Amino acid sequence: MPGMRWIAILKGCIGLFLAATGGIHFAEDALKMLLCGADVTCLGRTLLAKGPRQLARILDSTVRWLNERDYESITKIKSLMSQANASDPTAFECGHYMKLLQGYKV
Repeated sequence: MPGMRWIAILKGCIGLFLAATGGIHFAEDALKMLLCGADVTCLGRTLLAKGPRQLARILDSTVRWLNERDYESITKIKSLMSQANASDPTAFECGHYMKLLQGYKV
């Protein structure tokens, strides 16, 4: 999910809500985006493909994940993995920049 990196970097830099779109099919995908700083995740494609019961599965998995880690709510995990919350924000950005360069094809 390439958007995850940019959400993690942009969170805290701009005063806008960030929406994660694309590649979100399961609770794990949504949780990763929320941990990086997304304010919302878009589930349209997976709901169209798998039907409305997929939303219940995602919700159940999300609640289970939060309970297993003693988090009270989504609010408690939002942005935990963002650059703004990194112990060394400069190293965080540098690491993501290096990853971007490694993926570049000439």
